[in-house]
Amino acid sequence: MWCKDKGQIAVVLLLFIFCDAFAQPRFKGRKQIAKHQKPAVMHYVEPRAGAPQTVTAQCTDSEVIVTISPDLLGIQKPVQPSDLSMGGCGVTSPAGAQPFVIEAPLQGCGSTVEMLGALIVYTFSLDYNPSPIDGLPIVRTNPAVVQIECQYNRCFLDSQLTGSNSQFVSPRVAQSVMQFQLDAFRFYGLTTSSNIQNEIIQTLADMVLGEVRKKYESANSAGLCLKSDGTRERCNVENVSVIIRFVRNSMPVEHLIGLLDLQQLDAEYITSEILFHLCDAGYSADSILSQCYDGASVMSGVRGGVQALLQKRLDRYVPYIHCYNHQLHLVLEQDMQSEPCEKRFFSLSSSVYNFVHHHYVLNKHDAPCLKKLLEIRWTSHCEVTRCTVDNQEEILSILSEMTEDGDDTVDLCTEASGLLCQIKRHHLSEIGKFPVRVLGVLKPANAILQSQSVDLCSASEV
Repeated sequence: MWCKDKGQIAVVLLLFIFCDAFAQPRFKGRKQIAKHQKPAVMHYVEPRAGAPQTVTAQCTDSEVIVTISPDLLGIQKPVQPSDLSMGGCGVTSPAGAQPFVIEAPLQGCGSTVEMLGALIVYTFSLDYNPSPIDGLPIVRTNPAVVQIECQYNRCFLDSQLTGSNSQFVSPRVAQSVMQFQLDAFRFYGLTTSSNIQNEIIQTLADMVLGEVRKKYESANSAGLCLKSDGTRERCNVENVSVIIRFVRNSMPVEHLIGLLDLQQLDAEYITSEILFHLCDAGYSADSILSQCYDGASVMSGVRGGVQALLQKRLDRYVPYIHCYNHQLHLVLEQDMQSEPCEKRFFSLSSSVYNFVHHHYVLNKHDAPCLKKLLEIRWTSHCEVTRCTVDNQEEILSILSEMTEDGDDTVDLCTEASGLLCQIKRHHLSEIGKFPVRVLGVLKPANAILQSQSVDLCSASEV
């Protein structure tokens, strides 16, 4: 028999497990290796005609289940279960049960793990060490080893590979598989790798989106409100959020399902990206009952805006709602800019913020807790005012020291002197107390309009 003549066996079982489904392993044949040497292919032998596959494996998200035929060697001579082990783990099936079964955790029973390109590969060795005949130092068969591999896709976060600009991409996967991936990252120990960190973020994002999808599937109806808003990131790339709002358990709920990087800023492109991501996330555009954006012309335009183009794409009327909170922001922001004293206050506050956050100033002084002004957000005006008034003494101290310090650059000394003069001349602290009181009155309205539980009728009454 070839098994007795040649000795050891190496069976490589390849299992390809994708992110959302498990596949069956494929039998690749038998390869012979030297027992106590580095595994190397010495000779390739095809299985005998009519001989059944004697070892099979099933890999799950947490373990590998190996099934072994009693006729392991294919010579019509059954092996003993006590002679089988996998990294120190023995047969787990009940005594006398056939075929033999070994259930081993992916991160146990002598397994090794490595990352090969886009794959995480777990390798096990099934050892057959025949026992000698009772009372005699004689064995009738040679030892053998069966190599088993479980291969898993690592699911890179790459928009070029997925064909999507979304940071939250398909395919969607089960939570148990997600937990497996997190365990695999911890086991491998390369958490400082940027690829590993991105994959962990992707894994967590998919888990969150999976929970959102479950909530939507249990909603009172399939209808949803599509909400979107944009902002520029620090790298000057326009980001657009995609938010859905639906009714579940008779209460409105809303969830962020994506953040898109826009390469173009025209309405046609934005509409296409939003609809593509909505469908890519598993939601039908036919379920859109209403749409809510800010008042920017690219979004609200009655002919060429996103709200109009979306209705054309769906070939039906989809009501557009100008965000009430955004309307409140616009009114207050315009009022603040119309008053000369307040306009000067916010302009001076912005200059102070930029000065104290200069890298040279930060190295020499502890910067006070100031806020950067966002022109289109009245809440930002409120925070800027409060921080400037509360840190008035620290601001004056830093400006005074920078003015008198001979080691400072001429430009910074001049700027500090000018700011100090302006603050004292225009009584910055006294002027700031007025908007703090006025804007503070509107905080409850702002909180109500941003609440997830508020509906259109109650918002119109605020």
